[in-house]
Amino acid sequence: MTTTHLKDPETLWYFPFRSLSSRLLLMLFLTNLILVPLLIIYVLDTAAQNYKDRFIDQARSDAQWIHSLLETSPSRSDAQTLMEELVLNAFRQSIQLLDAQNIQLAGAGIALDSPITNLNEDFKFGQHEDHLYWISLPLHKTGTDITSTLRLAYDETPIVEDINKLYARSLQLAFLYLVLIAVAVTGFSRYLAVSLNQLRKAAHRIATGDHDEQFLPRSRTTEIVGLSNDLEHMRQQLLERSNRLSEQTQHLRSLLDQIAEGVVTFEDDGTIVTCNPAALTLFACPAGIPANLRITDWLPDLQIPRWSENGSYPSVQTHLNQKHTDELMTIEMTISPIKHKDQQQFLGLIRNISERKRIEDERRQHFDGLAHARRLSSLGEMAAELAHELNQPLAAINLYIQGCLKRLENSSAYPSEITVAIKKASLQAQRAGEIISQIRSFVKKATPKLRKTDLNQLITETVQLLEKELAAVQVEFRLDKNLPMLNIDRLQIQQALINLITNGVDSMQTIPAEGRQLTLRTVQHDHDVTIAIEDCGHGVAKNISNQLFSAFASNKESGLGLGLAISRTIAEEHNGKLDFRRRTKEGTIFTLTLPITDKNAQTDEHHT
Repeated sequence: MTTTHLKDPETLWYFPFRSLSSRLLLMLFLTNLILVPLLIIYVLDTAAQNYKDRFIDQARSDAQWIHSLLETSPSRSDAQTLMEELVLNAFRQSIQLLDAQNIQLAGAGIALDSPITNLNEDFKFGQHEDHLYWISLPLHKTGTDITSTLRLAYDETPIVEDINKLYARSLQLAFLYLVLIAVAVTGFSRYLAVSLNQLRKAAHRIATGDHDEQFLPRSRTTEIVGLSNDLEHMRQQLLERSNRLSEQTQHLRSLLDQIAEGVVTFEDDGTIVTCNPAALTLFACPAGIPANLRITDWLPDLQIPRWSENGSYPSVQTHLNQKHTDELMTIEMTISPIKHKDQQQFLGLIRNISERKRIEDERRQHFDGLAHARRLSSLGEMAAELAHELNQPLAAINLYIQGCLKRLENSSAYPSEITVAIKKASLQAQRAGEIISQIRSFVKKATPKLRKTDLNQLITETVQLLEKELAAVQVEFRLDKNLPMLNIDRLQIQQALINLITNGVDSMQTIPAEGRQLTLRTVQHDHDVTIAIEDCGHGVAKNISNQLFSAFASNKESGLGLGLAISRTIAEEHNGKLDFRRRTKEGTIFTLTLPITDKNAQTDEHHT
């Protein structure tokens, strides 16, 4: 758990870049640090340009005045004298009078560092970096054609010094302004830091679960008071919710402690996190959960599934040996995925189903006994019909044999006729044997031998066994490829399929060969799988539809009526069902439904 350390309000404000006040100070200071110099530079540039413009205007006005004086000067000596007087003003540094060939006629002022031909006229202040502003004007003597040039130089240094002084004073004022801003913001930040730190301490108390202390702000600032009221309102709501949550948690804990089923939470590696007293009692751990205990220590045969948020996990049944009684206990565990603090865990609900399994076994045995009694009762009814059903083939056998004997006594008898008669007698005897075999199968009480079986493969093999019977029939397979393995008696289910397919083929004998079609379909539901056998024959007669699955009820002239009765018995022994319905058109659909997980049937291990 991370511990948060709060700073004192007197020291919080100067922690750089951490507190809100220091960041506010830094933001304001940087803003002024950027904007104030830009503003000063703009103002100074404007002022300096005004200085320069005034200097240029003054220089050009002065040059025009001197130009007018020299135009009226009567001689060169007078012009020289005038120039020497004019340069006595420090503003004027040099006055030169040049002829058309740039030869100096007169001049006064500072000595020229460059040849006269290299002196260029300035158009901007400080253009040639010589601190002189040069102006060139043409000069015409009155009454003559002689043209000369007047060149004047004015000192820029005083203006440059004034501008530098202006820059220096402005920088001093800007620095003083920034210092005042920093002091003002620092004071405000200290004031704000105290209030915010008080709010932060209160928020920290609320975040750490301390909801009992009421919050009263020291500052009366509108924003601080508003935040304080919201924080106090939140504290009261959290306090109420915390109390309700505590009550609900206590209530849930009481329910878990009193629930009869064991409740266990464990991680994906099997490490047990929590469990209720029922689970501790179930696994004989009254002292509590040992350190690093795994669920597989209690249930060694348990396979922990891969965690999936939307996963669906089947219930797991296993056996547990009770240490104090040394009895074998059957338990059922339902696993569900859960998340706790972003950790992937499992919730296991454990039930002791030993008593339920015992009752189910007794009920199954009771149903088996009732079914056996029902078959014995049917056997009594069957006995009355048995004599009639067997009387005809046995009488025919007797007649054929007597005919054979007479022909054998008569030497003129035809051997071929004897052969035919004996073959017919053999067929009738086989029919009588089949009747007896089916009756024995119907009456015999046998426990199915269950094995994991691929139902689609079993259907395909059954069709291959009936290749001759299906030679004139078009067989269409519509099998679900994702069927699970079923725990069934392979031979019994195959016998039921043979009976149903044979009935479908027999029902289509009266229709043209090109119209005979048998459709075999498998469909998976939530808890079972359905096999549908669909034919396009003449259908089931209405007079026997209610007794179709009873013994000796047949839709065929030569049928015994035992095939469907035996098939339904096989379905019931697998906790399934056999039913039929008529098609919209001609034909019948028989459906054999088998459970996916047969909890009531015993596996092969119990019969070996």
